[in-house]
Amino acid sequence: MEAKNCKLVAISPGSQTDRPSQAVSTSGDGGCLCASPRLVPSLVKESEESVRSVTSPLESVTDWQNLALDVACVGVWQWDFVSGQGQWSKGLCSLLGLPDDAKVVGPDGIANFVHPDDQPRYKQSILGAWDGVSDHDLEYRVLLPDNRVRWFLDRARVFRNDDGGLLRMVGAITDVSARKHEEIARRELERGASERLLMEKAVQETKHQFEAILDNAPAAVYVKDVAGGLSFVNQRFLELFGLTKEEVLEDRRQPVHEVEILEQLREHDRRVLEAGVPIQFEEQIDVRGERRTYLSVKFPLTDDGGRTYALCGISTDITDRKLAEQGLHQRSVELQAAIDEINQLTYSVSHDMGSPLRGVIGNVRFLREELGQRLEAAASQRLTRIEMAALKMAQLVDDLLSFSRLGRQEMRMEVVDLTELAEKVLASLQSAHPSYKDAIVEVQDDILVEGDMDLLTIALKALVENCLKYKKSGATVRIKVRKIEGGFSIEDDGIGFDTTYNHKIFKPFERLHRDVEYAGTGIGLAKVQRIVDRHGGKVWAESQPGLGSTFFVKLNSAASGPAL
Repeated sequence: MEAKNCKLVAISPGSQTDRPSQAVSTSGDGGCLCASPRLVPSLVKESEESVRSVTSPLESVTDWQNLALDVACVGVWQWDFVSGQGQWSKGLCSLLGLPDDAKVVGPDGIANFVHPDDQPRYKQSILGAWDGVSDHDLEYRVLLPDNRVRWFLDRARVFRNDDGGLLRMVGAITDVSARKHEEIARRELERGASERLLMEKAVQETKHQFEAILDNAPAAVYVKDVAGGLSFVNQRFLELFGLTKEEVLEDRRQPVHEVEILEQLREHDRRVLEAGVPIQFEEQIDVRGERRTYLSVKFPLTDDGGRTYALCGISTDITDRKLAEQGLHQRSVELQAAIDEINQLTYSVSHDMGSPLRGVIGNVRFLREELGQRLEAAASQRLTRIEMAALKMAQLVDDLLSFSRLGRQEMRMEVVDLTELAEKVLASLQSAHPSYKDAIVEVQDDILVEGDMDLLTIALKALVENCLKYKKSGATVRIKVRKIEGGFSIEDDGIGFDTTYNHKIFKPFERLHRDVEYAGTGIGLAKVQRIVDRHGGKVWAESQPGLGSTFFVKLNSAASGPAL
């Protein structure tokens, strides 16, 4: 630092001129301090002789002091605020990695070596000493010319005149890098030890939580070493076999099983250890004198090197579930047998009834032809009622046979173009029933579903015929076939119905109207329900009296076509 960069300050007291009492003051911008250049020559001249008088005796003492400081690795520096000059010792040059004749001196010279991160603290400490707020006593890092980082302890004292003006600042710097590195290493060790303690505590807490979860689990959980010895069991395991944790973990005691069961368990363990993957088993185990069935999932435990060191098992008691499944299976078998018997009986009865009914109808017609004009009106009416009843019974038998076959018919799943199928069904109905020809039917394009073509044809025919049959008197029926998510809908503008009876319309022989109003057997919508059930779907209707009806058919989503 050169004096020409310093700001002007007042001179010290003692001159014969009219000068301010304070010798120096700090610069406002935090720069170096010095005396006014105009006043320095007179001040130096007045003190020159007194300085020379004491210099010679002190030279030998100073040499010894410098030697001692160098040996102690202490660097000394000073700054004279009056002359604006300063100096530092060879020891400080050595600490800073500079030549012995380096000329950079004073606080600002040292500041050039202070680590950038410590610069603010350093400047604050120097200014605090100049302002008399605190002594300059600071540890900081320095960045040496060879880019090494060292730690310095810098202590300095400010000397003032009687009026409080700044005279000089003297400091001593010691390299404390070894101590600081030891402190940093010690703190790192302490922090590492603290983190290790926290980690051990967290591990212990996690272990307690894990054990609490396992102890309250309904399944028996256990760990075996590769030799088959138990190393961990949960509370459920202990309760099942009447053991204590000490007996299992200290005495290595295991549950007592029959030879057959023990061999089965060992075989399962061996398979898991050899395969190295989880395997699920159903195991029969005697628990308090009762044979129970357990679903056991067993898997190997491996270390970081992939070596299997133990086996873990989780065994859940499924005895009650197995008994329920067996009972359900038995009931299903019995129910299927009953259904088959009913279907067979229905088929037999329906088939056997066909011949007598045909005989009744034939005899009625024979009597009409035989008696001719001799048949009285009353008798003719009776024969007509007999014939109509026989025809209805024959139709009912045919519908019953068809309904029975729906439950036995094998299903062939395929993608069905319902748009094309609806058009074919309508054409067939209009051909068989001329009264349906005036119906207006709109079918949306690309209605694709997945199902059995034959069964869906029967269902669609029943739904369309239902719309055509229950039209308003004298009106032209309008029908719309639309696709919905997972299926299709059929809408009409017919007579509608009260949805209070929604639960009845899909049951066999349940009708909302008399034969004299709308003929039928009550089987059509029941067929639709059975066909949809076989497809794993759902059918329902929305309607209001006089405002038409809409029937919705949703097939199993897993079997629905992508176009839905």
